Amino acid sequence: MGRYFPILVVLTFAVMAAPSAMADCSNNSCFAASINSNFNGTAIPGNDTIWFNSVIKPGSIPATGATVFFDNQTISFSSGNTNYNLAVPNTQIDFYASGNPCSGGASSCTTFDNATNSWITYQPVSATGNGNTFLSGLAFQVPASGLPGGIGSVTWSGDFNANPSLGLSWQWAAAAYSNFGADCSGTNAATCTGDYNSLGVKPIDANSGSIYANSDHAGTPEYFTKYVIGGARGGGGANYTGSYSGTQSFTAPPGGPPVNPIPEPGTFILIGTGAAAAIRKIVKK
Repeated sequence: MGRYFPILVVLTFAVMAAPSAMADCSNNSCFAASINSNFNGTAIPGNDTIWFNSVIKPGSIPATGATVFFDNQTISFSSGNTNYNLAVPNTQIDFYASGNPCSGGASSCTTFDNATNSWITYQPVSATGNGNTFLSGLAFQVPASGLPGGIGSVTWSGDFNANPSLGLSWQWAAAAYSNFGADCSGTNAATCTGDYNSLGVKPIDANSGSIYANSDHAGTPEYFTKYVIGGARGGGGANYTGSYSGTQSFTAPPGGPPVNPIPEPGTFILIGTGAAAAIRKIVKK
């Protein structure tokens, strides 16, 4: 029985991701963010998958809660004579004060809304001091010819919208996988859909509060960890998300403008923006 894999097909025209419930920018709380980093020296075999993932760490969340949006996201890099401009799904994170929108006994959870092409994460305000929260993710199937190691100037950009004066920091990472997507083998074959909900993305760093009671990083695709290999920004083993980029910290206007990223050791950070020209397809392999 075949398996379904999410891939990105690069086109010559821009295709915008379907928006989530994007917040109103009339309060001047919207602003652009961008972090540039690089891949390690490990080549990635053709048709394997790069799991791009990002995390956010909030500062002081109001007791009444807060919402963060991250829209118009793109990941751009070049290899050889090919330019890759990848469209990333939108993001909504609700730091809630009361009521639990999660199921299964969890207080923090991440789901993917296929109708709006959006990641949605819930976390209680009381738990925001326990490490990172998953921000966004993209699965990119490597071309059949593979990708070399050492690709530089990989840039993740997007537009943040948050409660005015809310302080946040974010980073991104990337890990390579030999098998990724929905598990369409055995009893799962009849109901396999191949969407991001099949990954089991861990919503938070903490080893409690979600259904994944372990020390894995937020953004770990828990149902596919056995397939992680070296490449992108990861070394395989237990490094399921890959190593993090430099950190970009900001205070949402009107509290202040975003500040430049803090460079990772030995890496030059270039702030820039880019346009996306990609679509996500589900193909049977």
